[in-house]
Amino acid sequence: MVIIMTVENLASYNRIYEKDYFVIYLAGYHNIAKQFLIKLIASQNDVKEWYHFGDINPDEWGWMTKCIEWRWCDDYENVMEQADKLHKEIYEGDCSMNTYVMSDIHGCYDEFQQMLEKIHFSDRDLLICAGDYIDRGAKNYEMMSWISNAPKNVIFVRGNHDEEFLTNIHIMKYVCDEAELDENSIEDSITLYKAVQKFAEQNNNIFFDYYGTIGKLINEELVSFALLCDWAKIVERMPYFYKIDINKRTCIVVHAGYIESLDHVDTEESYESVEDFYLHARDDAYMCGGVEHGMIIAGHTPTIKYEEFPYNNGSVYRMYDESLDCIFYDIDCGCVMGSVQENAKLACIRLEDEKIYYVGTSDYVKSKELYLDGMMGLVTGDALGVPVEFSSREKMQEHPVVDMTGYGTYPVPAGSWSDDSSMALASLSALHSDGINLKKIMDNFVDWEENGKFTPAGEMFDEGVTCSFAIYNYKQFENVATCGQDRENSNGNGSLMRILTVCIYLKYLQDECGLKDGTCLEIVHKMSALTHAHLRSKMSCGIYFYCVRELAKRNKPLEELLQNAVDLSFSFYEQNNDSKKELEHFSRIRNMEELSKIPIEQINSGGYVIESIEAVLWCLLNTSDFKDCVLKAVNLGDDTDTTAAIAGGLAGIYYGYKNIPEHWLETIIRREWIEDLCRMI
Repeated sequence: MVIIMTVENLASYNRIYEKDYFVIYLAGYHNIAKQFLIKLIASQNDVKEWYHFGDINPDEWGWMTKCIEWRWCDDYENVMEQADKLHKEIYEGDCSMNTYVMSDIHGCYDEFQQMLEKIHFSDRDLLICAGDYIDRGAKNYEMMSWISNAPKNVIFVRGNHDEEFLTNIHIMKYVCDEAELDENSIEDSITLYKAVQKFAEQNNNIFFDYYGTIGKLINEELVSFALLCDWAKIVERMPYFYKIDINKRTCIVVHAGYIESLDHVDTEESYESVEDFYLHARDDAYMCGGVEHGMIIAGHTPTIKYEEFPYNNGSVYRMYDESLDCIFYDIDCGCVMGSVQENAKLACIRLEDEKIYYVGTSDYVKSKELYLDGMMGLVTGDALGVPVEFSSREKMQEHPVVDMTGYGTYPVPAGSWSDDSSMALASLSALHSDGINLKKIMDNFVDWEENGKFTPAGEMFDEGVTCSFAIYNYKQFENVATCGQDRENSNGNGSLMRILTVCIYLKYLQDECGLKDGTCLEIVHKMSALTHAHLRSKMSCGIYFYCVRELAKRNKPLEELLQNAVDLSFSFYEQNNDSKKELEHFSRIRNMEELSKIPIEQINSGGYVIESIEAVLWCLLNTSDFKDCVLKAVNLGDDTDTTAAIAGGLAGIYYGYKNIPEHWLETIIRREWIEDLCRMI
């Protein structure tokens, strides 16, 4: 809020310019320019009062009277006395205060700053933050630096991610002291992190620095361990909840949920303490928590996730418990998920009148394009190959595919796609509704097999033996951990053909949240193991993940990006004895230049996963656009649809949706539905 004075003559200006007020000297401007300037200032500031000295009459400007209390001034002393009185009223008196609450910022520092601007946060207000300030987002350093120097009228409540950060720093502190390392040394800080990380990996502790936040701060942003310890001390001082009385209600700001006692309460989950409830409660926060005549403001559970209790399509969730006369708010609207969820946003609530404010994210358009690029590339390649599946190479050389056709191997029209696309689309649908949820994906596979969902015409017409067996196992035992086969002779390409959408999803999570490669590959392996659980199949999917991520950069020649992907893959898998041994089977893809020169007679294109990944990379290396790549894959013969689908996915990622021939896209059955699904994720 500001007090403004405008003056039109130098004498008046000289009398007041030393005062502690914002003064605008308008001399030399004609009336229209003066009006424009004053209107601009008024539109950009919350003006309490405006004093004017001069000959233009602001009372004639109807557009100004609604937002400014004018004082037509020709008595300087009287005006200054009134201004001083107003100044004391605003800054020293018992003026009204607004109480704002935000939650789950997760390193989304830019959106946080935009929200402070949007609510016109000032030193008269109170801001209460409900935890989870770091992890997953891109600007953790900026967020923690702001917290370190935050004004006194900001209260920070502890979240579960903040608690995990504190635990990790305590572990590192113990090792640092034992090893007598210098906390202020960047070199020692890097050594310390690597040592603790290695120890955690050796002991199968995947939760140490799960999102890679500490590693990025130390290794990339060169933050000393001493500074991290200072931040940890700030977290240690954060309370688990903050209580304030507003409008005769007891308002409690907490990260996940509030409960006064766990005694004699029947909760769905088990909690070690009430503090555990404050940090981790989800459905129980609404079913068992609350306080009489109160208001609970929490976050923790994104309202954008369909499977969660407080789902509200990315808007703030509100619930009223009549028995307690208690209002519940969930204000975590998934801001950090902006790259993979359209409606993700940062929310803020003003407690005095329960007004909600939103700041959206700008990452969604980018993510839509990549899903569209890859998925339509996969479906197009699949549809080109369906009519000639199982055809020999000799036959394909005599009658090569040059365009979309139909009614070949199967009695289906041009533009029909097979199990390759169906299972990838089933996975994409699950990711949209449930995120990484193995059971949901298997349920979708069952729906595809039994009811023809995710098919071009409502009926399944092609299914691999290994996939069929895995779905049968799942229907019998409902165990996602054991339904896939892990025998060596079960290394078909059935998981590689459907892994694309998961790779794209993880690529964006990695961009947005800083997920470590190890975490991403662990998820990729589990996704593969739903049907193909042998390490060779899982590693093929892992290599494909790196190919997707690197090709999506589009900042270097294709061969160089693929070589980077393979280098990263081999570097990761060489760390484990079992996977290192398996790398022998991938020897032909180790060097892209050598692979590109292998004669076509030595490139196999059957259903074996090693043959598929070799053939796909070979096709990419020996073509220069999307069209030629997928046609080359189809015309290799044998498993034509799957080879072209896998190649089409990567070619689509690199060349883009706009470079897929439009007349092919027009032929794709259910094109609009597929593209809508790609845009929804």
